[in-house]
Amino acid sequence: MRPRIPAGGTIRRIVVAVRSSAFRSAGTMARAHIRHIRYGPTGAARNNESKGLDMINAAIVGFGWWGQTHARAIAGSSRIRFVKVVDALPDKVREAAKSFGLKVTDSYDEVLADKAVDAVVLVTPHSQHTGQIIAAAKAGKHVLTEKPFALSKADAEKSVAAAGAAGIQLGLGHNSRHSSVIQAMKRLIDCGELGHIVHAEFNLSHDVLVPVEGWRKAAEEAPAAGLYHMGIHAIDNFQYILGRMTEAFGQTATIGMTNDSALAVLRFANGATGYICNVTNTPP
Repeated sequence: MRPRIPAGGTIRRIVVAVRSSAFRSAGTMARAHIRHIRYGPTGAARNNESKGLDMINAAIVGFGWWGQTHARAIAGSSRIRFVKVVDALPDKVREAAKSFGLKVTDSYDEVLADKAVDAVVLVTPHSQHTGQIIAAAKAGKHVLTEKPFALSKADAEKSVAAAGAAGIQLGLGHNSRHSSVIQAMKRLIDCGELGHIVHAEFNLSHDVLVPVEGWRKAAEEAPAAGLYHMGIHAIDNFQYILGRMTEAFGQTATIGMTNDSALAVLRFANGATGYICNVTNTPP
């Protein structure tokens, strides 16, 4: 039985420790979460249809491993379907796209000009998000973009402003906050069962599993390395559970990839403190 803390009591800290093995089934976890969070489970889709909502015709931009994970996640959905694939290397992904019954183009402009396309799902390098979001907004297309949203606060604000001016929906793919563990933790905190939270920690150790040429190694795409592809989940979950951050101090170290070890000390608006440690160079 889970121990109960008297009302008004205080839990000194929450610690979330994650070893790489927890993420070895990330593809399976992501497929389930994408289906449930972003596109809705089949049952919910049927309920939506009964309310007269139209099918969303979307183009997926970027059809590598994660783009294909999106495609598998929505297969059979009665709420959204992919109608086109955009990829900078069309010949490389053509067979994969064909397995989903999709045609490939390397022209993003062509897709934005297509009146049959209602939305775009961006599974592209981080540095491309801002320009692609602004272009989609101008074309009147709704957008779901993978995280990280942008590489700077200024770029993020440009995207939000463009979406607001165009009146389109702009979504960000932080799927981790919808995991059963994070949802359970939020319920316990929100109902007061854990008392007043004064400190939270997130420790993530990840194997060296990424290819040398991957974007995770490129300083221009992931200047904070592990904090961009894994640690960003901790940042989002902290704000989801504990609220807005008001102060942050960070340090990085490089062993293999640029800034492959990173830590951050945080303060939240509610007075709580936080700590994130993200290491992506542990042995496999």
